[in-house]
Order: sequence, then structure tokens, then C-alpha cells
Amino acid sequence: MTEIKCLKCQKRAASVKLVRIVGGKAHNIYLCGECAAEVSPYQKGALSLQQAIEKVFAELVQKQGEEQESAEAGPGAVCPQCGTSFAAYRKSFLLGCPQCYAAFEAMLDPQLKHMHGATRHVGRAPGAAGKPPGGLETTLAALKKELDAAVSGEDFEKAVMLRDRIRQLESGANHVVPKV
Repeated sequence: MTEIKCLKCQKRAASVKLVRIVGGKAHNIYLCGECAAEVSPYQKGALSLQQAIEKVFAELVQKQGEEQESAEAGPGAVCPQCGTSFAAYRKSFLLGCPQCYAAFEAMLDPQLKHMHGATRHVGRAPGAAGKPPGGLETTLAALKKELDAAVSGEDFEKAVMLRDRIRQLESGANHVVPKV
């Protein structure tokens, strides 16, 4: 297949096809990206999009180079607490102790950011996280409401289990009673 030259400059290969309708007939105009940006306001945005993509690509290549440099500098690092080396971490992806995070921080941060997009937790947490556990009275009140609902719904097996659980909590038994 032959390469079509730009109809305006006649120098570069055409990469844009514009269709103009004149007198009810469609006319195809083949232009290079630069000439198309001069002619059409829509192509100016496309050209800047191409430049933006090239810029992002260049930044990614640069960051990847920085990560490689930090990984190459780190294999000799050793945790002072447990003796785990960074090379051992790279093989198993398991750290030896909480101090490893501090010892390997410079090498772990780029990896965590690459894998998770951030180095701090930004997602949802379980409902109980950060809340103090409910008191015994709150638990007993909730269980009694469940018991009433089970009795009124004629779910007597559940009611018996709830009754037993309430009795154990009221008697101060320390062993865990399975939830219903």
C-alpha cells in the first residue's frame, strides 16, 4: 500500500483524513498532523493529546529508571532487628519484622506506590475499625431484641440459642459463645 502525502505541505505522510461536504458531495482531504492542526480546531486538541501522551510516557520511563536504581542500590541492605536482607525480601516478598519497613523504606515506597497507587491506606475500613467495642449492656439489649423478634417470628431454635447466649453473658462467663 502506498503512503499518502499531505495535500497541503506535500512533505510529510498524511495521518488525518478530513471530509468536507461541498455542494452535497464529500471531498476527502488528507493532511499531516501539523497541517491538520492549522486547518481544523478539532485537530489542535488531538495534537495536544498526542503531546500529553508522549509526556506521560516519558515520565513513566523516568520513574521506572529511578525505581530500578533504588532496587539496585538496596540488595545489600539488612534489617538491624531481624537480619532480613532486602535481597531475601525480593525473593519471597515477605518481611521479617515491623522494623523491616523502616529499614527498607527507601526501596519499599516506590514499589508500594507502583502496586497500590499510594503509600498510605486510602480505601474503606471494616465497620468496627476505630470504634470502641460496645459494652455488655449494648450487646445484651441487641440480643434481647433479636430474641423478641425470633419469638414473634416463631423461630424457636434461634430463640433458644439467643436465650442461652444471653444467660451466659449475664452470668459473666468468659468463654466465647458462637453467634447465631
